[in-house]
Amino acid sequence: SDVCSSDLAFSAYASATQAVSANVFTKVTFDTEDFDTNSNFSSSRFTPTVSGYYQLNASVTFTSNSPAGGLRFYKNGVGYGQGSEFSSYANGVNGSVIMYFNGSTDYVEIYAYVSSGSFQGHTVDSSYPRYTYFSGCLLRGA
Repeated sequence: SDVCSSDLAFSAYASATQAVSANVFTKVTFDTEDFDTNSNFSSSRFTPTVSGYYQLNASVTFTSNSPAGGLRFYKNGVGYGQGSEFSSYANGVNGSVIMYFNGSTDYVEIYAYVSSGSFQGHTVDSSYPRYTYFSGCLLRGA
């Protein structure tokens, strides 16, 4: 059988650059949808209307290298799961989590950060479509 339900899946990406302030988590804007089979993705936020366990994936690519950076999943406005971090002058982070949603009020957003120093003023890279993306699907209903 399939791993994900094709009836409950979404994929979005950043098609515009976005400034990310140094040393603070910034909500990433995903302004273009590839698909949203149940209309649960809006304003860079996924709010599923079916309770259950969801696989979520995200990647953020910056326009230039940074001494350090990271990605975090925020559930209901609170840090929930940490994606990859880098500390040796890289320009991208990614992560995936399995998260339970109650099907009514729970939601998730993606936040990213970069460290300070000479690399302040990073921007999310949109020159390569889908380098900065957010996707997910229902694994199993509750």
